[in-house]
Amino acid sequence: MNEKGFTLLEVLISMMVLVILLFTILSLFLLYKKEENRVFISSQLDSQSRAFICSIEREIYNGSNFTVTNGKLAFNDAVGNQISYEKWGDGIRRQVNRSGHIWLVKDVDSVLFTIFGKACKVQYILKKEGITVKGEVILTSRVER
Repeated sequence: MNEKGFTLLEVLISMMVLVILLFTILSLFLLYKKEENRVFISSQLDSQSRAFICSIEREIYNGSNFTVTNGKLAFNDAVGNQISYEKWGDGIRRQVNRSGHIWLVKDVDSVLFTIFGKACKVQYILKKEGITVKGEVILTSRVER
């Protein structure tokens, strides 16, 4: 009998080990890609959140006559324009003198504006593909002396 070849059983066992190994590697790769996507989306939402807060912070600092009506924050800027922020669709938009609009942030689940004298509390939740970023900040206008 020739002892130099592989038996059918040895080939089948080798192929099963190879399939299990490939399946494990593929599963780990898919898990890595899923986590990479989750981190990317989370980073994107954090970045949008910071940009929104930076934008509204400057305007509130120089603003006056703050009101909140039906979830819409309105106030006057330093030159007398009426600035407003509101949830619109899945984003937050900014308007000047009730016309036009600039999208500041998207993927907004909710936003709540609350006025405390010359301060404004902004609470928001951003959601995208099952990832949630919550934020809350109190912004104050300039103190006049």
